[in-house]
Amino acid sequence: MQKDIMLRPHVKDLILSSELPQKSKILKNIESPQFTESTELENVMNGIFGKNKWTPHVYPFENDILQELFKKYSPKTSASEKYMIFLANVLEVVGSKLYEQNKKYIEHLEHAASLGHARAQYKMFFIDFRMGKVAEAKNYLFSSAAQGYASALLKLSEVYQGVWDIGIDADQNIAKLLCKQASDLGDSEAKFRIEVSTLVDGLFKSEKNYQEGIRNAKALEEAENKPAKDFLDATRMSSGGALQEGNDFITNTDLEFLRTYLGWKDEGEEVSEEEGSI
Repeated sequence: MQKDIMLRPHVKDLILSSELPQKSKILKNIESPQFTESTELENVMNGIFGKNKWTPHVYPFENDILQELFKKYSPKTSASEKYMIFLANVLEVVGSKLYEQNKKYIEHLEHAASLGHARAQYKMFFIDFRMGKVAEAKNYLFSSAAQGYASALLKLSEVYQGVWDIGIDADQNIAKLLCKQASDLGDSEAKFRIEVSTLVDGLFKSEKNYQEGIRNAKALEEAENKPAKDFLDATRMSSGGALQEGNDFITNTDLEFLRTYLGWKDEGEEVSEEEGSI
């Protein structure tokens, strides 16, 4: 840590707030030049960052289209450069906190992104996009997604939908492939879009099947998928007219399905039942 004096206080705080054993010994050892090459560094990283620790890698996409899409993007830091990996992780954590405090302070995040940190690259996409640095933003997003960072894959899916203008032509097939990959990697929003929005809204120009989409949403809700829960909560609270407005494909048969499958009631139906019981 001798060559990164400015980061020393932050590294000390990270170590002290971790669950690492023998913290005093570690704090003493990090001042040694040998620390950057020691096996102890890996243990320190695991103790500080846990499951959020970034390690550079190229994600093994199985789809040929995605392989071609990301073939020129790979982290500049290799998996063997332990100290640079440690530095990138520290910079991302510290940089994120500093950026939250002052939006003008992006130096640490930018440094982490330049080393290949996938989460830092994803954050720099938004920062550079807002600054009008479109080429840089595009490179960060592709570089992050190439490492299999689910949030970046989902955002890139939106790019190919035409939601974000970074100089890429819309392609619904690629957009769907990217969203599916993000879903497979555990992104809850991506999973909702693939299993529900495609059927309910025709996302990615998919063929609609409202009832099947509702069934999928119910299964996701039971699996504690928040986007699915929010969608079904909104559906349960909506009137038939509101559901069908702008959605001509939702038929009265579909509304009857909602009654039996979700216990949905149209506007005024609950009042009528109460009045009928008096």
